Amino acid sequence: MGKYLRVVVGIGLLMGSACTDRQTEEAERMYYVASRDLEEELKTLPEAIERYGEIAERYPKTSAGKQARERRRKLMEAQVLLADIDAVVDDSVIVLYRQAYAVVPDYLPVLRRLGKLYYDNTYYLSRTAAKLKSKKMADGVLRMWTEQDSIWSGYTFRHLPVDRKWRDRLCRQAVDVARMLQTFKRFDEALEVVNRGIQYGAGEDVIARARVFASYYAFCTQQSEDAIVLAGDALAYESLSDKDRARAYHVLGLGYMDMYQKTRELSDLDTAIEALNSSVRINPSSREVKKLLKTLRVKRQKLASRPAS
Repeated sequence: MGKYLRVVVGIGLLMGSACTDRQTEEAERMYYVASRDLEEELKTLPEAIERYGEIAERYPKTSAGKQARERRRKLMEAQVLLADIDAVVDDSVIVLYRQAYAVVPDYLPVLRRLGKLYYDNTYYLSRTAAKLKSKKMADGVLRMWTEQDSIWSGYTFRHLPVDRKWRDRLCRQAVDVARMLQTFKRFDEALEVVNRGIQYGAGEDVIARARVFASYYAFCTQQSEDAIVLAGDALAYESLSDKDRARAYHVLGLGYMDMYQKTRELSDLDTAIEALNSSVRINPSSREVKKLLKTLRVKRQKLASRPAS
């Protein structure tokens, strides 16, 4: 009899364990589906809150059930913060999204809305700061980029079109900030920002353009060899626009000119002249490049006319 009872108890434990396993698997499946389908758009926030509540109520003792309860709490807090977002204007909008992001930093709709605000503001304010030569405004734009980088650095980008779009957007924003810093001759900071942008970039056209500006900032920070490499990398992209291709050849010319001043090798001077020629052929209206090209040609002619020693 005792042996029979032990067998029955054992079977009961196995059945209970199997039941628990099935509940765990179902709870995890429901949680995954909810996060996948209901956390892409802000309009599905109420439904996400409801779904997580169902999971927490149905499977309270499972890990997924406990996660669902906590997720629901955080999303409800964010929902309260964003309830009156349409009635808020100007900087207060950013403040509210920052508060919501602080509550639930991995909620994509809030991350994207806040990121879009930073991107749009950077686009306009960086140009205004450069035009007005406003250091205070430029510092504000740089802080905005730092915050933007901070919120996206912890995000794991997926192989999805929407994420590729965001990676390119962040790269473009970095270029905007760097070009603003260029106006103030803050080349070290500009190089750091644009290099960070390149790390985000996904599209070849966006990365190529960023490399052009990185090459110029490398030259301006006495890194001629790096500038030559970066400009050459940019020129290797077929998607590079004519305007940026002309810029890249200009940087290549500057880099080899600097190399010539160090090495006194005529091959470096000839390469510089060739690169500047290419730049002028693409963009004949660049007075700066034409002036430098003329100077180097005169230099080369004088060297050629010297008697051999």
